[in-house]
Amino acid sequence: MNGRAGRSISLLICAMSAGLFLCAACAAGRPVTRSVSFIIFGNTRPESPFQGFTTGLDQVLSAIESRRTGILIHTGNSVYGGSEEQGILSSDVERQMMIFFPAIRRIPAAIHTIPGESDSHNSRLNLYVKHSGRDPYYSFNYGSIHFIMLDTDSSIENLLDNEQMEWLKHDLKKSAKCSCIFVITHHPVFVEEKVKGKTALRNNMLMELFIKHKVRAVFSGREERFSSSYYGGVEYHITGCGGYNDKKDNRKKFQYYLVNMENGELKITPERVTIQ
Repeated sequence: MNGRAGRSISLLICAMSAGLFLCAACAAGRPVTRSVSFIIFGNTRPESPFQGFTTGLDQVLSAIESRRTGILIHTGNSVYGGSEEQGILSSDVERQMMIFFPAIRRIPAAIHTIPGESDSHNSRLNLYVKHSGRDPYYSFNYGSIHFIMLDTDSSIENLLDNEQMEWLKHDLKKSAKCSCIFVITHHPVFVEEKVKGKTALRNNMLMELFIKHKVRAVFSGREERFSSSYYGGVEYHITGCGGYNDKKDNRKKFQYYLVNMENGELKITPERVTIQ
């Protein structure tokens, strides 16, 4: 397990996933992992931070559990955070986290999360780290496949602060012998914008880094939609979820995504769960 603090994570693997194995690092001589299956979901925060919780969470988790995948990834905005200036106390945020994180741990899989902007309190992630058991950014391996989990911030250039950018460069260099690299972010990396009438890409440094180190695909979850883009040989997928709290919204959005790579071929299937 690679991570900023070298956190050791115990991985829960169900009997149905007996073929799944995780290793500490990719290295020459290890078998090449050509297939993997995992689920991505996110934006599960409730409508209010003060009472109750997300209406459809239990139904979505039941649907996810039935898929029997070995890896479950949450792309952020797990709870309704905020600040004391907004009247949201730390106890309001902790109450939600004490519902959400035990709920997802019922899934017999290796569970990996990253924070979204809604997972902070007073602009700090200490409660998220406490209840998720995860650092804001880290990496892990599934056989010879490398996953990088990033803590993005749309208010800064290239989405990462200097410390995290240096960590990412080092992690990518260490992972040069991995057969495949996937990156998970909250905010989209592939962003086009108009500059003086011309189309330009916003996060050039980050994207060039992904090209240099032959990243296979980047999955981002903040926007509640599904789309795919390609740049420099890297796939960029918006795998955003929504519709957990409202029946009308539920029909318009996806609640989770099944990602399956079979013999190197990558397929992403958006899934809907009818919220009762």
